[in-house]
Amino acid sequence: MDIAISFDKNYLMPAGVMLTSLFENNKDTDIHIHVMYNGGGEAFVSPIADIVRKYNGRITCYDMSKYNTLSLPVNLPGQREDIPLESYFRLFLPDVLSPEIEKVLWLDCDIIVAHSLKDLWNEDISDYGLGSIPDFEHNNVLNMNRLEYDATYGYFNDGVLLINLKYWREKKMIPVFLNYIHDHYYELHFHDQDVLNHFFHQSKKVLSLNYNFQTTFLFKKEFRNISWKFFSQIDKYYKDPCVIHYTNEKPWFSDTTSPKKDIFIHYQDMTVWKGVVLKKKKTLKQKMKTWVAFHMLVPLYLFIRYKKTYREEFPYDAKYLN
Repeated sequence: MDIAISFDKNYLMPAGVMLTSLFENNKDTDIHIHVMYNGGGEAFVSPIADIVRKYNGRITCYDMSKYNTLSLPVNLPGQREDIPLESYFRLFLPDVLSPEIEKVLWLDCDIIVAHSLKDLWNEDISDYGLGSIPDFEHNNVLNMNRLEYDATYGYFNDGVLLINLKYWREKKMIPVFLNYIHDHYYELHFHDQDVLNHFFHQSKKVLSLNYNFQTTFLFKKEFRNISWKFFSQIDKYYKDPCVIHYTNEKPWFSDTTSPKKDIFIHYQDMTVWKGVVLKKKKTLKQKMKTWVAFHMLVPLYLFIRYKKTYREEFPYDAKYLN
C-alpha cells in the first residue's frame, strides 16, 4: 500500500500521531510511506522516519523545495489561513513518485486511522481520476459556481484521496493544474482542493463517508451543507468510523472542544509527543474575527433564523457526542 503525506513544521506532531494510528491498525499490511516536505533536510522528517521504521514500514522522502519557484496561492483574501503551501504538493504526485506506482492513497495529517484501510485501498478506480469522499460543504452551490461546474456533481474533500496516478499521467494533469491555478489565482478559496474538484468532479468515484468522516458532519442538521441523502451514513458511522478527519477544531490544542479528541490522545500517547498540548497561535486579527463571529454574528444568526437561544454545544449535535 503506497501512502503519500505532506506537512509543514506545525503539522509534524499530528503527522506522527496519524502514522502511529495507521500502523497500529494495519499491522498485517505492507505500507510504503511517501513523505513530501519543503526543505529542512533529513533532520526535519527524522521523527516521522523513526515511527515508520518502528513498525517495519518503508519510507521515501522527497524534498519539494524546488517547487518554491512556482507561484502557488496561499494566504490570499478569502482563503483559509491554516492551509499551508504543502497542501499543493499532492498535485505533483505523478512526477514525484516512481512511474511504476500507478495508485496512491493520500492522507492529510489531521486525521486518525482507526481501522484497516485494505477495503479502501482495494477500491477499483481504474476508470476514474480519483476516489473521494463528499465534503461537509458538498452541497454549497457557491463552491461549484466559483469553480464553474454544475452543482449536481457536488464538492469533495481532499483529505483522503485514492489517486489514479496512471490516469493523471496519461492526461498530463500537472501542467493543466498549473495553468488553471495561474488563470484563477484569486478564486481558489480552498487551495488545491478547489483545483481537484474543478477537474475531477465528473471523473471521481464517490466513496463512503466512513473513509473520511469529518468532525463537521457532527454539526446539527440545520448547519450541514451536505445533502440529506448522506445523513444515514453519518448516523451509521459516527460512533466508530474507519478514518476520523478533524476538519473543524484540532484535537491537539489546549482549548479545543473537538469531538473524538480522546481518540487522538490515545494514539498521541504512543508517540514521543505524549502529553504535548499546543496553544493556538493567533494573530490579533484572527482573534478579533473569532470573537466577533462567536459572540455577535452566530447568536444574531440563530435568533433571526431559528429564534433559538445560543447554546454552548453549538454547532455540534449533542446526540453524537455521547
